[in-house]
Amino acid sequence: MPVIDFDTPITARDGTPLKEGEHVITLGLVCAGALEAPHRDDAEMGGHEKLRRKRLADRIYAGRVVGLTVEEIALLKTVTGRALSIYVAGVAWELLDPECA
Repeated sequence: MPVIDFDTPITARDGTPLKEGEHVITLGLVCAGALEAPHRDDAEMGGHEKLRRKRLADRIYAGRVVGLTVEEIALLKTVTGRALSIYVAGVAWELLDPECA
């Protein structure tokens, strides 16, 4: 089971952490936010899937380092690719799945 450090900052191309106000934007913040972001497919998503995503977001918020299944990583890649800017999604993908690069 891969272990992901969700406290890892999302960095700019020059290596400096991206910030929102005074707060550093972390992998956990963007992944949990992407899981919870509304999307046009939500109307067709059943309650079980919504609960699964909510529980995954809760795990990410609660723990800095989280063990994830391959399926959970794939879900995070899907939702970050859909919800985030090209650059931030790309950084998130590299952190979630270093072999994808």
